[in-house]
Amino acid sequence: MLDERAGRGTVTITGAFSYTGKYVARLLLDRGYAVRTLTGHPGRENPFGEAVQVFPYDFDHPDQLRKTLLGTSTLINTYWVRFPRGESTFQTAVRNTRTLIAAAKDAGVERILHVSIANPSAESPLGYYRGKAELEQAVIDRLVSMGFTVHRSTGVTHTVLGGVGPVDDFDPADFEAMDGVKECHRIVSPYKLVSKNFNPQGTVIKIGKIEIGGSHVVSMAGPCSVESREQIETV
Repeated sequence: MLDERAGRGTVTITGAFSYTGKYVARLLLDRGYAVRTLTGHPGRENPFGEAVQVFPYDFDHPDQLRKTLLGTSTLINTYWVRFPRGESTFQTAVRNTRTLIAAAKDAGVERILHVSIANPSAESPLGYYRGKAELEQAVIDRLVSMGFTVHRSTGVTHTVLGGVGPVDDFDPADFEAMDGVKECHRIVSPYKLVSKNFNPQGTVIKIGKIEIGGSHVVSMAGPCSVESREQIETV
């Protein structure tokens, strides 16, 4: 039986017995995390013994999936299918991933790390890449519907979608809960030239031996605007 108060040190990873998942699980255990895994093979030999709790995917029973995720602080999703076989298709994988993300949100999971690929394409003849592209497009559509212009940048290991626009009233967590999204950050803030986001070290202006913006408080007085040519030349 799961302890719903299991807390902030619990990580659930899909496929901890897989090639990628087993290394992630081992790293998490070495760092002191409590680890659970969701797997399509719950009867398979558990190489971690009692250190990793094992649960089935239960995509057809979302409420049970939600209960399994209770107490999880972070979900690491490596779930996908490499080759379609029987009822296991790429479209099924997309649907199952959406179910998993929704269950995580309902369970109060705070952070989702979704492992994807570079260069997914809806025009790819390979369903593997088309499915990944479908998840990416869902994020783009959400940004556009909110009034953003989207700039896509593909790196070696992941794709960055930059939303540009005068939209301030949104919660980054809403995007982090979406399929395929690792994390969401605001990269533009009001008055960015003087903000700590733009210049974390702060701006220091030196006038003679006086530093304005440094570690000491400086009291200044004077006009709020330039009032004459003589004043400009004096300054």
